Amino acid sequence: MSNSKLKNKSMRTTLLLWLLIPLVALTTLSTVIANHMVQVFANSFFDSFLLNSADSIAARFCAGKDGISVASLSPESTFLFSHGGQDRFFYRVLDKQGRRLSGDDIPELPVPNLSTWHKFGYTNVHRSLVRFCTVLVETSAGPVFVQVGETLNNRTILLRHIFLSILIPQVGLVCLACLSLWSGVSNGLRPLQSLNVTLRSRVKPNFLPIEIPEVPSELVAVIAALNELFDSLGNQFRLQQEFIANAAHQLRTPVTAVQTYTEHLARLELTASHRAVVDGLSLASNRLTAMVNGLLLLAQIEASPGSATEIADLTTAVAEASVGLLQRAKDRHIELIFDMPVTSAYVQSNPFQLVQLVSNLLENAIKYTPENGSVWVFVSKDFDGLISLIVEDTGPGIPLEYRDSVFQRFFRVPGAADAGSGLGLAIVKEIVTTSNAQIQLSDRFRGGSSFRITFNKCVTL
Repeated sequence: MSNSKLKNKSMRTTLLLWLLIPLVALTTLSTVIANHMVQVFANSFFDSFLLNSADSIAARFCAGKDGISVASLSPESTFLFSHGGQDRFFYRVLDKQGRRLSGDDIPELPVPNLSTWHKFGYTNVHRSLVRFCTVLVETSAGPVFVQVGETLNNRTILLRHIFLSILIPQVGLVCLACLSLWSGVSNGLRPLQSLNVTLRSRVKPNFLPIEIPEVPSELVAVIAALNELFDSLGNQFRLQQEFIANAAHQLRTPVTAVQTYTEHLARLELTASHRAVVDGLSLASNRLTAMVNGLLLLAQIEASPGSATEIADLTTAVAEASVGLLQRAKDRHIELIFDMPVTSAYVQSNPFQLVQLVSNLLENAIKYTPENGSVWVFVSKDFDGLISLIVEDTGPGIPLEYRDSVFQRFFRVPGAADAGSGLGLAIVKEIVTTSNAQIQLSDRFRGGSSFRITFNKCVTL
């Protein structure tokens, strides 16, 4: 499964979450605290005006024969107390029994008394929230209460402006911090991306040490551990290659001897029962010979340097590979159809390996195509300059669930009638990999299999 399909969160996402969540939380907390402090400041600011208004009204008291008299406020004074007309202003003067001596008739305001009264408070007047202030004034005629109140329009406007002046810069800072964090995390993870590209660019088993310039200190230990792992795996891989190559080479001589003796026995006059045994022995020796040769070829391909640096003519490779298979196709009445370009088609691949690739694909197609069937071989060039080799047959096809497994060594599709070594398509896959090409297996339109190999670069000589 590719990394793009993994459900685990990426390191970038994790780092951004760990950085952004505390940042957003602290920003939100600071905004809430600032808003609370602004409300406290605004209330204190406007309450001082209310208190000054009450003191101004108290300064208008005068003692008459019958008690306290209060000069009525003019409309101009009321306008000044209402802060330019933005708020409605109320006032009244009460004696110690709660009787209104002067001012507005406001039954919604709580009536104070000498034992219990509050300096500031809120109440609703005509369905509007009002902040009021109560002041006790001692006069020569006795104590009186002055109450003033105003709506909260100016407070609300001031709080809104101050809150926006705090919130907008905070949001802007968070956005800038997000961009800065995204850029910083991306730059910080760039060495990991370089490591990912380096590892993915290795098209075949490559156990050379990883070298990435300007690696941060946190990655030095990781790369060192990877290099140690590659060195250990490289040693194991080389030992495995040497064992397979040596074993195949040592088996080649006795297998050839068995095949020679078998062919000699087949020319003798034998009974029917003996003939059946010799025929079985001949099939087994041929299969063993093909397996040994396949193992030797795989060992040679794996041990060779990258073949994508060499240049070979694909049309010539098809011609050379077809020579040894024409008679086999003719014996089974299989029609071979070739569609080749007029000019040469040069690709980056080892010439010998390219012939083996075409030979194994053709042999596989002929093997699984029934008698009187057909096999097509196409070499095409597309508009981008890429060259493709297509081999199609009229065989039974390969079920979808086995299309990845057929390129594995010694794998054979269950129920296959022909007894092969299971190495042909594995060799094809190995050569495709070393040639830096791509292979695609699909169903032919009218039944059978279709193998398409696309070479990444077209080189014109």
